[in-house]
Amino acid sequence: RDATEEYIHLLSGSGIIQVDGQAHEIGPGHTVYMPANAEVSFQGGDEPLVAIQVFAGPAPAAKYDGWAAVTAD
Repeated sequence: RDATEEYIHLLSGSGIIQVDGQAHEIGPGHTVYMPANAEVSFQGGDEPLVAIQVFAGPAPAAKYDGWAAVTAD
């Protein structure tokens, strides 16, 4: 759960995202809105997911500071 709303826009890959208990199949070109304090989970498909994630404020993004960067070989 994040204190602010956010959006995620898929560029490639697919999966199932649940927002407050409602499941949605998503793929390239889909944009998902997640309201503040929503309970969100994601199950990825077979291909790597590439997406743009936008937060309404900088605080929620800090949870990703410890993640390793992925680079294409």
